[in-house]
Amino acid sequence: MKRRDLLIWIFSISVLLIAISCSAPPSGNSAPVFNSCSPSDKATEVATNVKLSWDFSDPDNDALTFTVKLGDTEQNLQEFYSGPKREKMCELQCSTKYYWKVIADDSHGHKVETPLLEFTTVFCANRKPKVPVLMAPSDNSTDLSTTQVTLHWTCNDPDNNALTYTIYFSENTPPSEYQLTTNNSYDVFSLKPETTYYWKIRASDGEYSSESATWRFTTASSGTNVSPTVPVNVYPPNGVSGVSVPATLTWQCSDEDGDDISFSVFLDSRSTPLQLLCQTNEPFAIASDLIPNTEYFWQVKADDGHGHVVSSPIWSFTTAGLGNSPPSEPSDPSPSNGATGVATEVVLSWECTDPEGDSLAYDIYFGESQDPPLIRQNLSDNFVLIRDLEDKKTYYWKVAVKDGSHVVEGPLWWFRVGEYAQPESVVTLTDSGLYVVDYVDSTPALSSRVNLPQVRDLDVYGNKAYVVGNEEMDIVQLETLSVEATSVTTGSGIQISTLRPLQRIVAQTLYGCVTNDSSGLILLNVSDETHICLVSEVNVENAESLFVSGAHIYIPSDSKLVVINALDAYNPWQEGFYNGTSISDVYVVDNTAYVLDDSKVVKLDVSDPSNPLKTQESSVDLNSPSHLYVHDGQVYVVDLDGLTVLNGNLEYVDSIDILGINDVLASGDYLYLATEDGLLLLTTDTLQTLSQVMDGEKVIALSLYE
Repeated sequence: MKRRDLLIWIFSISVLLIAISCSAPPSGNSAPVFNSCSPSDKATEVATNVKLSWDFSDPDNDALTFTVKLGDTEQNLQEFYSGPKREKMCELQCSTKYYWKVIADDSHGHKVETPLLEFTTVFCANRKPKVPVLMAPSDNSTDLSTTQVTLHWTCNDPDNNALTYTIYFSENTPPSEYQLTTNNSYDVFSLKPETTYYWKIRASDGEYSSESATWRFTTASSGTNVSPTVPVNVYPPNGVSGVSVPATLTWQCSDEDGDDISFSVFLDSRSTPLQLLCQTNEPFAIASDLIPNTEYFWQVKADDGHGHVVSSPIWSFTTAGLGNSPPSEPSDPSPSNGATGVATEVVLSWECTDPEGDSLAYDIYFGESQDPPLIRQNLSDNFVLIRDLEDKKTYYWKVAVKDGSHVVEGPLWWFRVGEYAQPESVVTLTDSGLYVVDYVDSTPALSSRVNLPQVRDLDVYGNKAYVVGNEEMDIVQLETLSVEATSVTTGSGIQISTLRPLQRIVAQTLYGCVTNDSSGLILLNVSDETHICLVSEVNVENAESLFVSGAHIYIPSDSKLVVINALDAYNPWQEGFYNGTSISDVYVVDNTAYVLDDSKVVKLDVSDPSNPLKTQESSVDLNSPSHLYVHDGQVYVVDLDGLTVLNGNLEYVDSIDILGINDVLASGDYLYLATEDGLLLLTTDTLQTLSQVMDGEKVIALSLYE
């Protein structure tokens, strides 16, 4: 061997040994060991502003550096961090599964990689739209028409919110804001020849937005043959289900130069790669051998024979199932129908199946009325989060399910936020006497009866009931259910009051305000039940009902509402009146009087009792209304058709058909109805009947017993 060859050989061996010594871990050095991480593998309900942390130990106490990779798919992990730290804050999207791994390097040739880890962030009511995907014209397209170019893109919102798109389009990059649209395509006209244009799309759901990459295309020079237009889908519409087999695929495409266009049609049950279905000179193709209930993807490429080939976006459709049957009616709601004590934040869920296994989409109707509005559309999950509900309110909801061929609407469900209160005891006047009804939850317990003759009305003050009728007035001790006193006074309406602005003041004289046919209004001193005496009288024609508010007594009198000032009970006088049409009942809250006038409810401002002023009238026509009661901003009106509920603005809220109602009382969460066939207990929010007692007895009047 020549000396020169020997030196080259020795040098090569030396380089190889150096390389081996550099690449191999030194003898005795051990690899790092992965111990733990946070969030733990497969953790759920992870906050969106999460601190990722990882712990490795090294047997040789080598300084470690770490590379962290993170992504929302297993195949799309991106380097998120590289350095010596063992934790890193990150902002993530809610309701998203994330994958991540950590690679530890000890700088001695050991690189230890964790398994692929995953966690899911907290569920949220609204998520960002997906990043818009630009479809056509394809990036870096050339020789496009200067007359018109159609921009195409696709975008999905994980919550199926309606999206608005901002189009950025200009000759510069980054492109400038150009136009707004709700469509997935937009036409731009009158472009310059031999000019490169840049464009991108931003999608917004009104709260969050996502932005696409920037693409570009170049227009043809003047007199140059231009590309065909991008084929536009005609049928089946993109994403549609229930397409019959065989399917005729149709599209539109034109060529500015009048060139003959040939089309290559691609179709497959996988989005990529698509298989060639056929080549044709017509803007349609027939797809015959399709599998029922299967999603297909298809695309058209247009060739003008001058070197220009333009591809459409990839579209999809789903074939109809064999004898497609509707999905089952939504069932098994959570919260269960009629549930109470529900939290102010609740996940609504339900069950639904489809006989053919079709993909299902759900529309959600939710609100405070029994005809709830549509709040979400085309949900793919059978649950939805509802936040910021109000305590002590009832909410109604229903679900409509769609399988592409059928729509099935579920029943109306309801639930209440918070618990119902305990019903109160009610003193009940029937045509045979008086009872006290106690409730344990919503179950009534009936006292023994106090026999009273020809009764018409009652009022409770303290532990006594004051009852008037056609023959006498009786005072009943409610604790012993015994008649303490009887007066020869007759009447049709009664209310007990101190006739002072503040009720129930110690040492005040107690008065019985009674309407009757002969005198109109009489005032009795009932402070001493052993000596009931007449105090004064006021002549009011046809007086039956009345309402006492402080020192003022409001009495319907034919076409008038009369206001009596009884601050001096021995000298009451008519302070004011309101002229109506046919006034039958009145209820006063603070400075507002609610009046039944003919077929309407009228609101009067009575801050000046001498001059009641009409402020509002209901638009609801009632059928001979006879009685009204106001509670918690709701107006309850009894007429020949049943019970109607209005809000504080006298707008219709609800109604229930219960015939023969004689009196209505509301307190807390409950309504008490005196009817020709007993006493009913209902909820104020849903008008759901909870119990009935005294079946078959005519209940005339009601009063609370505190």
